[in-house]
Amino acid sequence: MKRPKGLAVDPLETRWIRLVPFDERDHFDAYLDLRNDGRLLNRWSGRRSVLTRHQLEDEIRGDMSGPRHLFLSILSKATWRVVGFVYDYSFAPILGHTWVTTVIASGHLGMGYGAHAESLFMPFLFEQFNLRKIYCEVYSDNDQSQRILRRVGFREEACLRDHALSGTGFTDLFILALHKNDLGTILDLRRRLQERCQRGSGPAPPPRGTTA
Repeated sequence: MKRPKGLAVDPLETRWIRLVPFDERDHFDAYLDLRNDGRLLNRWSGRRSVLTRHQLEDEIRGDMSGPRHLFLSILSKATWRVVGFVYDYSFAPILGHTWVTTVIASGHLGMGYGAHAESLFMPFLFEQFNLRKIYCEVYSDNDQSQRILRRVGFREEACLRDHALSGTGFTDLFILALHKNDLGTILDLRRRLQERCQRGSGPAPPPRGTTA
């Protein structure tokens, strides 16, 4: 995969997480579990079937040779286990934009891992690739993702009516964008997250026996 510049010597991390390039040897099983999670099967764009290991290997190769640009694993620094993934795709350097997806494993939802990952990844993309905008897609019935994205500065740019098939049937698809001029919002979030870390609050480690 394309390795983020400087990541090896200057890790993308907070006190609670570290973003590292996806490693098929070490992170594949966690991605297989997440890819086949029933909670997410109706959230992947155009992907609805449970995959075997071989099928997922083929899917990853196709994604990395095509639309997917950077593919990072989110590691909890409490356990050094994978708690989710963040990646960008349809990277358009001439136009100065890309699309981002963040997914967190079911056992780690609501712990702040997604907010920490986005507060690192979005500024990194802007800074390293001189982007103007970052886009995200979100279903209209995914209220939690909408709240998080709007909280970090994303604004709605389009609504595609009855465009996507989710667990409840056809639903609207919102296209949200974060402009470079609004980067201060997510940088402020990162500052506040770091302050919480210094006070000793943040994502808790999973209960004993929980797998990432």
